Formats: sequence, C-alpha cells, structure tokens
Amino acid sequence: MLVLLMTAVTGAWAQTETLLTTIESTGDNFGFTSGSKTFDNIATVTFSGTVHNDNDEWGWYSDPERTLTVTAAEGYTITRVKFYTDEGSAFDEEAPFEAILVYDQGSIAKVNGTSIGQWGVNKIEVYGYAGTPEPAGYTVSMPQDTPDAEKWTARAGTDGTYQQLPLEGVAQGAQVSLKYAGAKKVKSVKAVKKAVAPSFTEVTTFSELQTALSAGKNVKLMNDIVCTAEIEITSNGALTIDGNGKKLSTTSEIRAFKVGSSATVAFKDLTLTGFVSGGGPAINNSGTIVLDGCTISNCHVNNTNGGGAIENKSNGKLYAINTTFSGNYSGEIGGAINNYNSSLYMSGCTFTNNYTTKSNAYFGGAIGINRGSEVRLINCAFSGNKYGTNTGTNDIGVYYKPTNYTIAGCTGATIASNNGDITTNTTGTATLDYSDLSNISFTYTAE
Repeated sequence: MLVLLMTAVTGAWAQTETLLTTIESTGDNFGFTSGSKTFDNIATVTFSGTVHNDNDEWGWYSDPERTLTVTAAEGYTITRVKFYTDEGSAFDEEAPFEAILVYDQGSIAKVNGTSIGQWGVNKIEVYGYAGTPEPAGYTVSMPQDTPDAEKWTARAGTDGTYQQLPLEGVAQGAQVSLKYAGAKKVKSVKAVKKAVAPSFTEVTTFSELQTALSAGKNVKLMNDIVCTAEIEITSNGALTIDGNGKKLSTTSEIRAFKVGSSATVAFKDLTLTGFVSGGGPAINNSGTIVLDGCTISNCHVNNTNGGGAIENKSNGKLYAINTTFSGNYSGEIGGAINNYNSSLYMSGCTFTNNYTTKSNAYFGGAIGINRGSEVRLINCAFSGNKYGTNTGTNDIGVYYKPTNYTIAGCTGATIASNNGDITTNTTGTATLDYSDLSNISFTYTAE
C-alpha cells in the first residue's frame, strides 16, 4: 500500500514575520478619539465607544466598555499585535486582534478578561509582512521511502496536466489523480492529512508567559525567566511550552506548574530549576504531561510530601524522553518523581543525585511508585540517588506495585519493593510520538 501525504498549508507560513509599524500615543489618544485611523498605510486602528484623553493615554473614565481593533491595510497581513500599558506591561495577541478594554475598580485594563495593567495603552506594535496570504490549500507528496517515488505524477481536478510531486496549492475537497510510470504492482493508495505544526507566541517575561498560557496559547521562551507565582493550567485542550533551551527559575518558595486533570501540556527543551513547594515543586500533575529534552534540577519539597521535582497523581499521565533529573529531593516517596496511582512512561532519561529523606529504600531516591495502572521505564540511567538523605543507595522504590510495569535496559538501577519482587529486562526500545497531543503514543519492546 502506498501513502499519499496531504499537508495543510497557508501562504502566511512562507512569510517572515517582522515589525511593520509602531504606533505611540501623541497626547491625544494616538491622534483620534473615535472611529478609525490608518497608520503608515499599514494598520488601521478602530475605537468604538466613547474615548477621551487623559494623561497622554486612552482614558478609562467614560463608558465602562470600549473596543479596540487593529486590521491590516491593503497589501499587508497582520500576524499579531502587541500593546503596552503606561506602567510597562505588555500584551501579545494573535491577529485578528480585538481587545475588550474594560474599566474596573482601580482603573484596571482588562483584555479579553485578562488584567493587563492600570490606566491605559500608550504604544501598539504591529507585526506581520507585506503582501496578502494565499488561499489555504494542501501540498500533496509521497513519503521519502516510497518505492519509485520519482515515477509518480499527479494533478488536482480534471483540468491541467499531470505534474511531478509535490503538487502545491491543492484546494480542500479537490479530486487528486495519480499516475505511476514504474514497473511495480500498486495495490492501493491511502491519503493521509499530515498534522499542522502549532503556532507559538514568543515570550520574554514572566507576565507574558503567564498571560499567554492563561489564554490557551503555545509559547516559546526567548529569554531565561524568573517566575514569581505558580502557573496553573486547568482548561481543556493541549498546550506546548517550547523552552528553546532557556531556563525557568525562581527566588521564592513557589511551584512552577500545576496541571489539572483535563489539561495536556508538552514541555520541550526547557530547564526548570530551584522551585520549592509541597509535592511536585516543578510540576504537580493530575492531567497529561510530556517532557522532551528537559532538565529538572535542584527542586525540593518544603514539607514531608513526596515528589521532589514532579508529583504525578490522581490518574495522571507522565511521558518523558531524554530528560534529566538531578539534585532534587523530597521528604517522602520519590526524590525526583512520585508516581501515585498514575501512569509513567519514560525512555532515555537520566536520574543523578536525587534523594528522599525517608529511611526506607522502597520510598525511592529517584522514583517512588505507589500503585498506578502502567509504569514503563526503558533505557533510563541512574547514579548517585539515595534514601535516608545520603545514607543508602536506591533509585527506584516500589511502595505498592502498579498494575502493569516494564523496566528494561536501565543502567545503574537499584530497585527496592515493599510488596514483591520487581522483574527487569536486559534490553528494550521505546518510541514516543506526541505530534498529536490528543493521541499520544508510547510504544516499546523489552527482552
């Protein structure tokens, strides 16, 4: 069977986003108080509702609700709009942009229900590119490993000639015809719609990170960021946090993330360090989380709870590949991870110098397992993990066995079980596919 890939595309993806124009307050609300005005022949700003001038900003003391919209002038495409309040905070919103700015007690500006600061807006940055987007369409191609791929041609619809693949700009719903000029026998052809890469909001401050995540947006870190409060992600749906090699840290005793039971969050190429709280100071998870190429270090509980870095609980699911846990400690089960009545899937992860202060080895210097439906640990490496602070060597502690488990190809692992022996396998392989966060796949073998 041959597979035909159809990848959804838009013209905007081929363009590079740039700062098109900056609109600053001139003492009279960007030069007008109602209606619309076009700036630099690029962006049109529209105010609805009553607006008045006060301290060189868009005032807040008349109508309780006003609307600001920013649209592209002819020949331009806006991808996002960022505006700044007079107290220095910023709000970044993907276009088309519509902000409902509401006067509240203390003159708090609220954008789509999120507080962004006091008094008013004094600068707007418009990002995008010159030109208009091409209509949405598909690129039709064959996978690289297709036999005789170069001997296939295609056309969209009944008009036009057959062209060499890939076939660009195919409209949704159009009939695609194929021709094969080779000698092999073709049994069937299957069309597959390839997943569309998610868009990301770039963030440079904790306020921007918090605001974007609360709005349900994927984020990409552009700087190391110091966190000043816990970020709780509870809404339905899936988010991706691309650390971009950057670091989240804190100078306070706070947790980094709390993930609710209906949320799915992927953490990629991110370092979390120095967080301190009750169970799971880096991530307290009751939903589904993915860790890909992350580092979690020097986190610990400030009480007797378990999970010095992560607490995976309440039927949560934790998937991790190529992630390092080092220098974390807890006051109970799991110096780095407490897996309580949940599922744990890990491949190629490293655990170094984590510990629990509990004096029993089955509490787990690196990973503590207390029930759960599935635990799969494949090709993970353990060294220097302890229990009883620094008195006994132990890596994996099993307080109660999970329903199903596999430990395969793990190096340096010492295992202590409170209720029966734990069998291990010498070798194993595993693959994690989270390209579709609504359908995460962890496949493995063990021998």
